[in-house]
Amino acid sequence: MHNRNGTDQLGERFSIAVLIAGTLLFGYLTYQIFRPFLISISRAVVFSILMYPLYLLLLARVRQRSAAALLLFFSVLGGINREVSR
Repeated sequence: MHNRNGTDQLGERFSIAVLIAGTLLFGYLTYQIFRPFLISISRAVVFSILMYPLYLLLLARVRQRSAAALLLFFSVLGGINREVSR
């Protein structure tokens, strides 16, 4: 039988402290890996939110998800190409 005295509580607290420290270290290292990409990821999220209504409009007309996505992709690609070539 385990006795819930000071030594058991100390070991449990140490285990929790190590777990918290390891989690914080893992979160920090993950942030360091993704940090160069955060601006691009946030722009992609905003762009996809803005393009979703146009996707729904195309989907209502062509009734196939892959065809609507392809049309939207080429529409966006054509718009970007037109802006670059100016």
